[in-house]
Amino acid sequence: MSELIIGNLTFATRTEAARHFGINPKLVTERMTKRGWTLEQALELKPSPSRVYAKKVVLNGVEYKSMHQAAKELGVAQSTLMNRIKTGITVEEALLGSYVKS
Repeated sequence: MSELIIGNLTFATRTEAARHFGINPKLVTERMTKRGWTLEQALELKPSPSRVYAKKVVLNGVEYKSMHQAAKELGVAQSTLMNRIKTGITVEEALLGSYVKS
């Protein structure tokens, strides 16, 4: 593996670079391999890519940019939302609480 040059710094390995910038080397690798980030993004030297996978949610005529935003504004914990959805109810039911626990 060739040397990595980041700015005016040279590193022998990605792990060395990660440690220099105070980032867990495993996290850097995950960001690059699973998320497709560049090394600079993984090291938090450049902004991470925009999250384009968020889908808009409309509830009672109010539009939210994502399920996460809707859950946050409606006071539903993210883990609660995901657990409700896993049971097979709709996003609307999960967020508005219009469901019956079995």
